[in-house]
Amino acid sequence: MPPDPLISLPLAVVALGLLALLGLVGLLGARVQHRLARRQVDDLPELLVGVLASIPSGALVVDASGRVLAQNEASRQHLRISLGSAVPNLLAEASARVIRGRSPEVSVLPAPEGGGRLLVDVSPLVIQGVSELVLMVLRGNGGEGRAARSRQLLGALSHELRTPLTAIMGHMDILASSGPDEEDLRRRSERMISSEAARLARLVEDMLQLSRLESAPFHMQPVNIRSVAEEAISTLYAKSEQAEVALLLKASANLPRVLGDADRLQQVLINLIDNGIKYTPRGGSLSVSLAEKAEDVEVKVEDGGSGISTQDLPHLFEPFFRGGLAERGSPKGTGLGLAIVKTILDQHQTEIAVESKPGEGSRFSFTLKSLGGAA
Repeated sequence: MPPDPLISLPLAVVALGLLALLGLVGLLGARVQHRLARRQVDDLPELLVGVLASIPSGALVVDASGRVLAQNEASRQHLRISLGSAVPNLLAEASARVIRGRSPEVSVLPAPEGGGRLLVDVSPLVIQGVSELVLMVLRGNGGEGRAARSRQLLGALSHELRTPLTAIMGHMDILASSGPDEEDLRRRSERMISSEAARLARLVEDMLQLSRLESAPFHMQPVNIRSVAEEAISTLYAKSEQAEVALLLKASANLPRVLGDADRLQQVLINLIDNGIKYTPRGGSLSVSLAEKAEDVEVKVEDGGSGISTQDLPHLFEPFFRGGLAERGSPKGTGLGLAIVKTILDQHQTEIAVESKPGEGSRFSFTLKSLGGAA
């Protein structure tokens, strides 16, 4: 049986990201209009309903007073409360603490039907220009370890979402107050809004991918790892050309098949190669090496980038961690790519190793179980 994944992504996390994007759709429209900054607040309940309805677990959003602003049918049935009413006292108190401390927590409620309890992930959703809101997602008793991981991930995600949303709201204010003779200012703000919207889209897509990795079955079967590597390189070929980074594949002759899930192993290589392209200077190169090692096949991805500091190395695979590379490299990453890599390799019962020094590039390597014979 594969080990527990690096992180356990609760529905609350996915819901929070979707809420952010849906609110953004309400903000932007086809073209930014002066009145949208005000309408975003007025239309928020209507925007939330559509997203909450798509979540299979109970989910609701409450305002600072503990009043239900939006909810899905599952939350109405489980908590037996209706739109506009107050949440139970325990949740109201948790909501107040979360708003004050800006930190998510997990509350425990007795199930209304008796004979059990509900765990409720309570997380702040604070956006400039919008009243303080709290997202609550109901789930079963998943244990204290899972709850702790959920709280940590929700706290990190709240921070990651707040930064681009605050930037968007700030530029919305600029657009709303700029005059007809300030076209350059308006265009800069529109470009910034578009850039931050794309950043949110990437963040939510990566969160959804992490969620799917945990919930969807993976298929262990004989895999031609060379073909997987070739497809990953092909996927990123156009990006590497644009960045002027050469992609090289080095594979031993008669390489055996390995045991794994081809699609997920391809995602591992895509994420590692994509990271390498981001941090390799123009004119540099990145190599993917495949070689037999005892009863395994060793996979290495080595780039010519700026390297990783010794302080950052222990935290590389933590969700949302970008460290010093965020300052020296591309600002477009979400900090989830390596967390996805770690989760997939955990499922394959193998570990990933990193060798890197500042200014000397980085090498990521892992092994997969060989099945013997040529592929």
